[in-house]
Amino acid sequence: MKANRARWPIAMMARLLGVSTSGYYTWLVREPAMHTRSDAQLLARIRTLHASSRRTYGAPRIHAQL
Repeated sequence: MKANRARWPIAMMARLLGVSTSGYYTWLVREPAMHTRSDAQLLARIRTLHASSRRTYGAPRIHAQL
């Protein structure tokens, strides 16, 4: 919805997606969940390990490094 709000009204997109407009606006200002933040930190660590291996490590080696 956020990417398309210039093209279509929020109310129309909300109705088509079956969500409330107030729920959408609440979601916009809500902080990410703890799980989402920890996933982002893990992804950053994985990308660092992969880059430091000159992009040669695959999933098994990355997993072992973690």
